[in-house]
Amino acid sequence: MVAASRKLRDLEQDLVGQFTAEINRKFQEMHDCDEGLPHLVGTALGAQDTELADYMFGANGRYSLIEFKAAENRIFTEKDKKLRIKLFEELRLDSAMLNRAQDVHHVAWGVDLPIIGDAKMGRPNAQRVIKIAQYASKVSSSIKFPLTTKRSYEWNSPEYIADFMEAKTTGSNVKRFKRYLEELYKIAGQDASGALNELQGTVIIYFDEFEGKSETIRTIPFYGFEDLLMHTINYDKSYVAGKRQQMIEKERQHQREIESQLAPKKEHDRGMRP
Repeated sequence: MVAASRKLRDLEQDLVGQFTAEINRKFQEMHDCDEGLPHLVGTALGAQDTELADYMFGANGRYSLIEFKAAENRIFTEKDKKLRIKLFEELRLDSAMLNRAQDVHHVAWGVDLPIIGDAKMGRPNAQRVIKIAQYASKVSSSIKFPLTTKRSYEWNSPEYIADFMEAKTTGSNVKRFKRYLEELYKIAGQDASGALNELQGTVIIYFDEFEGKSETIRTIPFYGFEDLLMHTINYDKSYVAGKRQQMIEKERQHQREIESQLAPKKEHDRGMRP
């Protein structure tokens, strides 16, 4: 049972990695075609998934939360999450919140599609693709929770990513996104304002020039919702470059501390040699 559970978690992590690779590839392709975006949010949320979701995606001033499942038949396990049942109870009573959820909150799962070929020749016999749907619609149906939704969409991941990064039709604007985060934090019994200040993740930033190098892409952490906005919708190149420089200085300082701690040991070791 433990081994099976671990395998499912591994599959979910593989999907997160696959999705991240897809958005990074799209990000690079757009820059290669001179249609690039200055920034992209594609970050796993780690322990923050209890209140929010596994993943945050954002581009073009649009944002979403994504829950990842190994397969479609594993979506029903969301019924075991007490906070998700509380969420559905709130959504059933609040149509405005339900509309926000449909825009912001999504669920993704893996689908294995057969590949025509000869497995004996070393070719894989299946290709894993990612399907994405609106969380409230898909999950409520899977767990048999009585929730009526007006619309329900499903995407293949390339279509979903293109809608985000090119068409700007998927996800939610920042005002509705923030409101939904606050609602999720309140359901979890947290102070929404304080929790937003603790929000953490990473943003992929495109620099025309950085540290003497041209056209470089860097991943930079954000700490708090306002910091996220400064890296995205309120993007300030000098602010972001300053944050990057602070990271470099911290890394250098950390390296100097390690070297200073190792120096006495090296001297001692030399003194012990015959």
